[in-house]
Amino acid sequence: MTKIIENKSNMVKSVAIDNPNAFMKDMIASIEALKEIYIIENEALDNSDIDRFLALQDEKANIAKRYQKQHLIILNNKDDMSEIDSNLKNKLEEMRADFIELARINQKKLERAKKTTKRLCERIMEVAKENIEKKQMRYGAGGKVHKRKTNISVGIYETA
Repeated sequence: MTKIIENKSNMVKSVAIDNPNAFMKDMIASIEALKEIYIIENEALDNSDIDRFLALQDEKANIAKRYQKQHLIILNNKDDMSEIDSNLKNKLEEMRADFIELARINQKKLERAKKTTKRLCERIMEVAKENIEKKQMRYGAGGKVHKRKTNISVGIYETA
């Protein structure tokens, strides 16, 4: 059984690996889970399904943290890892290559969504300014309505 000891910042401080093959199988399961999250997230981004995308984020973060800890354990215990079955090593290497490609695609989709959101916000701001300018009027000395020519500052505050 693998025992992980963490410090106060949840970083792996020390670890004892009783069964490197079992540990590697657990790491492979983490990669598969993260890969599945990326596939679903990519579908959500393709379909502009923001609710589905947001629902995945906590699970994605938890799996990513687990994977990061496992990766650090491997780096800190290279001697124990030499005992791993060659089939598991090969599978991990294949998965790593697939995962890197999937993560690259995910990053591109996230960047595209970010640009789309930015353009949408800019358009909303533009329309808001136009509407405010249309509604701002003043009366002249002869009772005529004149549009007020003043600068307008409009902004959106986001919290995430």
